Amino acid sequence: PHGRAGFRRRRGRRGAGTWDRAPDAPTMPSPRSVSTTAAVVLLTIDTVPQVHAIPLPTVLPNTATVWNLEGHNPAYTGTIPSEIARYTKLTEIWFNANSLTGTLPSELGKLTKMKSYFSMFSNQLNGQIPTQLGKYTKMDISFWLFQNRFTGSVPTELGGLTKMSEAFILTRNNFVPSSVPTELGRLVEMKDSFGFEGMQLTGPVPTQFGKLVNARKMLYLSENMLTSLPSELGNMRKLTEDVRFHNNAIKGSIPTQLGGLSKLTSGFAFHSSMLTGSIPSQLGQISHLRKAVLLGGNSLSGCIPSELGNMDSIEYQFELYSNFFSSTLPSQLGRLDEMLSEFYLDSNSLTGTFPTQIGRLAKMSEFFDFNKNQFCSDLPTEVAALTSNLENSNEWNIVGGNSFGTVCGAYNAWP
Repeated sequence: PHGRAGFRRRRGRRGAGTWDRAPDAPTMPSPRSVSTTAAVVLLTIDTVPQVHAIPLPTVLPNTATVWNLEGHNPAYTGTIPSEIARYTKLTEIWFNANSLTGTLPSELGKLTKMKSYFSMFSNQLNGQIPTQLGKYTKMDISFWLFQNRFTGSVPTELGGLTKMSEAFILTRNNFVPSSVPTELGRLVEMKDSFGFEGMQLTGPVPTQFGKLVNARKMLYLSENMLTSLPSELGNMRKLTEDVRFHNNAIKGSIPTQLGGLSKLTSGFAFHSSMLTGSIPSQLGQISHLRKAVLLGGNSLSGCIPSELGNMDSIEYQFELYSNFFSSTLPSQLGRLDEMLSEFYLDSNSLTGTFPTQIGRLAKMSEFFDFNKNQFCSDLPTEVAALTSNLENSNEWNIVGGNSFGTVCGAYNAWP
């Protein structure tokens, strides 16, 4: 992300996070043999430091049902030939983590028995995703094409994969600016993860996504150009990990219905997204979050709801920085006493005395920032005592840009 927030940053760094990067490539293996049994074609590997890239093998038994050439960057090179379509018994293809180039042949649409896995992530494939892949109506587990160089737009025909149940991920490609296909709302059997990050998606998030009520893990649409959030997203009440909509162009307020996502544990990320209005008190119902309440870098205003104090399981990243909050700081935030790191409410217009209850956050060890507000009166000794726990005094930013030591309201009393 382009702001400070990110799911668990590197320690000491107020910048991009580590959670949204691709994992480091494992040690490169050496191909030893390719097994070509009647049912499975599988690359067998030995782990050695380096190996020269080898061409993609394209001959396998006509009876093969699984083609697994899962590599380690780089292993296989070249393009995917259209002749692959003659192996009509294939139900799984694993070509991920190689150095394959070129386009996906439209002839792949003839592999209509494709059922479990269609996995080609982390290659250098380009061109448009063939609309013919929408014929994979038996697909019921995972469709992975992320981290390639696909262009064009997301085919609406992929909405035909209505039996998909686990992961549908197209993140990190070179799509042209285009809208999210409403047809994807037909994937109502999905129980795992949707990944649409960094795809130049535009326009509103489809209301049809509210039909994805069986999704249980993650919904990722960050780093796009989306413009609005439907209240129907609140219907996805089974989500247990995180939702990411940060770094978009979302205007308007946060739907109160998002408070229905009460099972989330790993993140509620809407930072750097042009949101306005107040924070709904209903978000306090998301009380199982252990990290990442990320609403910084928007244009939110009004009061910080006292109900956010119900998020008392959170340990990392409570971030409301760079907004326009102009109320007093709720004393109920002192209930967030499991916080260890990254409590950011700086660069707002918060006023009044600083709550002594914040001194209960005795586990805080780094990144405590409330500067550039309008706090007055004296800083409570209970809060000042938190500095003894910090690993670095530079990570304590509370006095600067405030008016501690002055009488609250004294400035406004001047004629």
